[in-house]
Amino acid sequence: MSGMVSDEVLGEFLSECEEIIQRVSSAFSIIEKNEHDFELLDAVYRDMHTLKGSSYLFGFTNIGQLAHVMETCLDPLRQKDTHYTVSSEFLAILDESLGIFEHIMGRLAENQGDKGFESEVGKAFHKLIDRATRNYGRDFQLVNNGVYPDED
Repeated sequence: MSGMVSDEVLGEFLSECEEIIQRVSSAFSIIEKNEHDFELLDAVYRDMHTLKGSSYLFGFTNIGQLAHVMETCLDPLRQKDTHYTVSSEFLAILDESLGIFEHIMGRLAENQGDKGFESEVGKAFHKLIDRATRNYGRDFQLVNNGVYPDED
């Protein structure tokens, strides 16, 4: 058992996470070819939102925080504004973040918790924020463990 989460509940959580990661990874392959597939971008956003909420519910903050940053960085893309594009560099960083989720989930499956990934998650935050800033032409900042456009 991991903390206060039973093995059965943890198994369900990991199964859901695996499904989300597979769906999002497949979506990234499609989005790379059709960057204005707003329906798919919205589905990826919702998957990140679900992953964030489920992770926080069970106290897996590293997964929740990374999902929150990804969700927020994806938000402008799903707004049906063709002004924003999904660069291959941005997709590569998003895909790297999926790898971090998989790494953390492997540790969770071994009942080792999600701690010890703060540095890796922090580096991913900064890569995502940097790429989002370049992608959208405005600054993003970390606020309350999330990323928000700098409105100044």
